[in-house]
Amino acid sequence: MSLYYETATILENKDRAGGSLKSRVYNSSNLKSSAGSIYALATKATQWADVLKDVIERSGLLAFEKKLTPHLALLLAHDLLLAKEGVAAPKNHVLSLAISRHKARLSAELTRVRLKRGFGNIEELQASLNTPLYTDDPDSGANVKAVNGTRKLRHPRWIRINTLKTTLDEQLTTTFKDFTRVGSLQDVLKSANGSNQNIYVDTHIPNLIALPPVTDLTRSLAYRTGQVILQDKASCFPAYLLNPQPSDDDLIDACAAPGNKTTHLAALLYELGPRSGDDRPNPNRHIFACERNSDRAATLTSMLDRAGAGSPTVTVLNKDFLALDPAEARFARVTALLLDPSCSGSGMIDRSDGENEAPPLALPSRESKPVVAVGMEGRKGRKRKRSKGMGVREEEKKGEEVAHEKGSKNESQVHANASPSIPTAHEIPVSEAQPSSLSTRLAALSAFQTRLLSHAFRFPSARRIVYSTCSVHCEENEAVVARALDSDIARSRGWRDLRREEQVVGMREWRRRGLKRDGGEWGEEVVQGSVRCEKGTAEGTMGFFVCGFIRDGQGEGEREEGWGDDRDGLWRETENGDTEGAGEEAEEEWQGFSDENEN
Repeated sequence: MSLYYETATILENKDRAGGSLKSRVYNSSNLKSSAGSIYALATKATQWADVLKDVIERSGLLAFEKKLTPHLALLLAHDLLLAKEGVAAPKNHVLSLAISRHKARLSAELTRVRLKRGFGNIEELQASLNTPLYTDDPDSGANVKAVNGTRKLRHPRWIRINTLKTTLDEQLTTTFKDFTRVGSLQDVLKSANGSNQNIYVDTHIPNLIALPPVTDLTRSLAYRTGQVILQDKASCFPAYLLNPQPSDDDLIDACAAPGNKTTHLAALLYELGPRSGDDRPNPNRHIFACERNSDRAATLTSMLDRAGAGSPTVTVLNKDFLALDPAEARFARVTALLLDPSCSGSGMIDRSDGENEAPPLALPSRESKPVVAVGMEGRKGRKRKRSKGMGVREEEKKGEEVAHEKGSKNESQVHANASPSIPTAHEIPVSEAQPSSLSTRLAALSAFQTRLLSHAFRFPSARRIVYSTCSVHCEENEAVVARALDSDIARSRGWRDLRREEQVVGMREWRRRGLKRDGGEWGEEVVQGSVRCEKGTAEGTMGFFVCGFIRDGQGEGEREEGWGDDRDGLWRETENGDTEGAGEEAEEEWQGFSDENEN
């Protein structure tokens, strides 16, 4: 049933949409279920998530029902156990079958969890879920949320002032006129309920401010007209590190959707002012924004228009960056490129946005083993009655057929037809991956990311490149940088890393640098040239990595034109601009929308 699939997709928030949960739901288009039903289910399930996580893990539901995702299991368990009307799907629907055959065990585990937590009935347990505890972190002075004894640093609401339409001073005297300007980020976060009216102007990124965690600007005129943009501080690093210069011509944002970094680039170009002898602001500078998915390209175009960064400043190319021909005439004046490719997303923050912040969404793990109840260790389970001659898979298949006949769609179909504002959920989050699958996925992503970076090195007039990910893994970060710099194309074109002392002042002064790894796979130049952010710190950022590259000269000479570095498998551009060779499995998109969860 679409209600559960669509609600799970919105809760996953793979597009990292900004704003409250309510705004994400009501701003979603092409929903088959009503927005009110989706919001109600998402809100209630989120409230009960910590309890249901224990129930689902103790029951072993995900181990038995391989097709259920953690989010779907959470939603279905909520309705099965707690909703008055039960599961909102026909009894023979595949989702109903998957959850209802475990009702006895789930109900028993809910009772055990309730008693273990010391509550006599469900009403008392529910009341306890509405009273989160907050304590002050003695080290940072920042507000910390304690959930079941776990101290979690609260994340500020970062807002970038869009200088294409307004100024910082104007916003401080209009949109934020009722806020009190404070001297530190901790002053914004320190509050009994996280809803103070303090505002902090960042010292690293120009035109960036921090607000209390639960601030919701999605109804404000400034947000609706594109004057302010929800964007995590770390997500502002790439465009700022690229640092467009008066001598720059055209730029490329290689993985542009949903558009936050593109609009930031456009604002930085605008701030450079008009070229010498021309009274128009940057009349000849241009940004090519690439997005291969047509729906996401439409979302990108819409965001650019709202931010005042549309045509002719930015041209959206509904095309894969790897399919661009660097030798094509229209790219002859590209002097700088920004690459923020698909990644594991392991640096994303775990927060709930909105006016009434809910606890972080606790998800059940597929790896948890069922808990054997006392006195049940030696008993064999009863055989479940099934239709005559019908096994479990046949039951599921019958349910799927009935659902299809009624017009319902399975998860893959819903995701395939999801609107741009509803993220597709086609990859396993890193937190749920087994060690072996994580290693395999990181290797594939790393190969793909290296291909993108090596391709960027090929643009003939390029002099600066910035590469970034919202990942905490070295395999996607320092390892990619080191491998790309050691490639034939980088050496032949004279590319090197942008040294710390050469970086724009805000990045130069950022204290967190790259990571070292035993074995010397990369040197101190990569470590010091790289910039890292860590989630869950007093700096208030998500986990992030960014590194710059600069081209000094023509390099050492080049091997046969058209072939990429063979350290990750040979690949080449074909006559039609596509690519072929190893690493194709790595081209799986990791979607994104408005950073904060907003990358």
